[in-house]
Amino acid sequence: MSKITSAAYQIPAQGRSMTEISGQIAAVANQLESQAGFLFYRLLKPVAPDDPYTMLTFWQSRRHHRIATQSVVGN
Repeated sequence: MSKITSAAYQIPAQGRSMTEISGQIAAVANQLESQAGFLFYRLLKPVAPDDPYTMLTFWQSRRHHRIATQSVVGN
């Protein structure tokens, strides 16, 4: 039986426009949705101006996450 796993991906916000940040979030979300085993994500907004946005991703298993990470890094 697989266990759901999660991972965090940080998106820097400092010194960037909201349009630029939104574009990066959309690009990452599109890429994630094409990966086998990807379930969903949640976006955490920065608390302080220096903090990044954090995208929490949820996967069917560690194996799915590892394979997706390797395929993204390999591109």
